[in-house]
Amino acid sequence: MSKIKLIIGLVLILAAVGVALVFGPTQKSSTIKILYGSEKKGLLGDAEIQKILQKKYKLTIEGTSMGSLEIVNSNVDGVDGIWPSSKLAESMFKTAHQGIDYKSENIFNTPIIFYSWPEITEALIKEKIVEKRDNLYFVIDTKRYLQMVVDGKTWKSIGLEKQNGQMNIYSTDPTRSNSGFLVAGLMAVILNDGNMPDENSLSETLPKIVHIFRKQGFLENSTSYLFDKYLNQGQGTYY
Repeated sequence: MSKIKLIIGLVLILAAVGVALVFGPTQKSSTIKILYGSEKKGLLGDAEIQKILQKKYKLTIEGTSMGSLEIVNSNVDGVDGIWPSSKLAESMFKTAHQGIDYKSENIFNTPIIFYSWPEITEALIKEKIVEKRDNLYFVIDTKRYLQMVVDGKTWKSIGLEKQNGQMNIYSTDPTRSNSGFLVAGLMAVILNDGNMPDENSLSETLPKIVHIFRKQGFLENSTSYLFDKYLNQGQGTYY
């Protein structure tokens, strides 16, 4: 089995440096094969990034995009590295692929971001679910919003007369995508008043979480696919 040579979780340029160190100094071009989380598809497909990697590091990356939880359970024979979206995914990879020698590093963390549209955001500000601070928007009462989704509240009930349908939240499949998995975990904690859930609390919160995910309909395994739908299908479909 091929060893995993690529440092997991680095910014791409630093990952390229890491690969150069692993392969050793060389003047020849190298092609590496990786599995990467779908949220990095745009970056890895960027012509300028590809040019920098080839010119400065003599690297060409051949990658396959998939959900981060799919990555950790994949066959990695012939793969030089993986680039999932979190430390959690790396821990799961370690459990699933014991005995494989690899290096990993997590150099930064990003917040969970909710995407919506200006009209909906303003309505949520009036409901004191969202708060604007300078030019940033913060969700300050996620529990209340989730409960409104569970209760089947409509957008019209919060003053959006032209917005049809019930309030909702969209995420990726928690069984295949790290983003969806984190959102499900976040829901479990928030619905339990900020406390880590246990067997007793899950009996109350789990049905609500299942209901919220079922309301979404088909669940994408890729954050990038879901974001593309959000942009292309617009406010009428993705709130």
